[in-house]
Amino acid sequence: MRRDLSIGTRVVGGFGVVIAMIAMMAVLCLYFVQKLNANATALHEQRLVPLQQLARITDAYSAGMVQAVERARDRKLPLADAALSITEARASADRSWQTYRAASQDESAHGLVSDLDRSLATANTATERLLGILASRDTAALARFAVNDLFPAVVGVTDGVRALSDRQLEAATRE
Repeated sequence: MRRDLSIGTRVVGGFGVVIAMIAMMAVLCLYFVQKLNANATALHEQRLVPLQQLARITDAYSAGMVQAVERARDRKLPLADAALSITEARASADRSWQTYRAASQDESAHGLVSDLDRSLATANTATERLLGILASRDTAALARFAVNDLFPAVVGVTDGVRALSDRQLEAATRE
């Protein structure tokens, strides 16, 4: 039957098949790009944003509180300024933790979240005591408290954040 068709009809038919294949490939490409975009968006929202919140908690404690205490202890920062920095750092850490808790949907990390809740409560109690020491302007007590109480509490927070961050990264790797 193909021999009965003119050369022009055969050429047009051949091009029609090629165009149909190209159109089918374009539709498949669009489908896979859309699926890839949805996966990337989910990865961003479910893994990267929570990691950012966890990083902010660590920054608040290490760069905010610990640095302010060290500078105040070394008399490089007025005690009132240190108290302000510590209060702001704690508020930032609390906001980031609440944002993380609201967005986190990883049930496998429930135990780690509970552990970090306890570490944060310990650190917040230490922060309240620290603010009292700063208000009393007792630099000797500040130095003792920083080493014996505050720094261990901050290490508990950073260890908890590290464990949750590792869990987030492991989950992102699996996805």
